[in-house]
Amino acid sequence: MIILKNITKNDNIIEADYFPDIENEEINGHIKVDVATSEVISYTVAHGYENYKFILYHAQNDLLRIAHLDPLPAERKVIWY
Repeated sequence: MIILKNITKNDNIIEADYFPDIENEEINGHIKVDVATSEVISYTVAHGYENYKFILYHAQNDLLRIAHLDPLPAERKVIWY
């Protein structure tokens, strides 16, 4: 599970901070996705989670899923199993 916060969209770019450790908000990363192409434009990996790239995949997919919403939610939980 991750938490997406500070979700913003500007034109076709949606981005958010992600928090893989919900008990420690100091551990976070950032992801920026092009909605038109579904490609990740840039990202920073949360410290200690360098070997868990699947977290970025889940963040990317959820951002694409909500990109059409107006207004965007301020925060989201992303859960998978």
